[in-house]
Amino acid sequence: MESNKNYWEHKLEEVFQQNNQDKCTVHFEYSKENIRPIKSPAMGFDIAEISICSLKVYTYNPKKNVSFLLLEISGRTDKLQSDTECAKKAYEEFLKMYKGEDYNTYTLEWSKKGESGTLKSFFCAKNEFQALHKFYGDKNPTEIIFFSLTLNAIA
Repeated sequence: MESNKNYWEHKLEEVFQQNNQDKCTVHFEYSKENIRPIKSPAMGFDIAEISICSLKVYTYNPKKNVSFLLLEISGRTDKLQSDTECAKKAYEEFLKMYKGEDYNTYTLEWSKKGESGTLKSFFCAKNEFQALHKFYGDKNPTEIIFFSLTLNAIA
């Protein structure tokens, strides 16, 4: 078994590129956050400090000059030991998405404020809310005009 996060990142990119007609690129953003301990003797619990590791995988579409959230993985560091574990879990989740396991495909129609024309973007998501979350990602919602979200028919 490979123990390098770059290995899992590369494997995810390989699968992504198989149907990448717009020549989008994939970017990985790792973060860690420590959650302070919680103590409540009156309530009978004592939770030690825990660390959360997160990975956000973004795609960048050069034709539309925009990035989208492809997937997001997070977990306690005692469950996901490292960035490598996060990358491996992201790869496994992406394979489920790619194969259509527990995911639907959605089409979003939108435009950037001040620009003419309507753009279409396609997302794999478990539900409408996740599709919208992936669409907006780290964008400023006031810079986007959102027209519609459509669940695509299952082939």
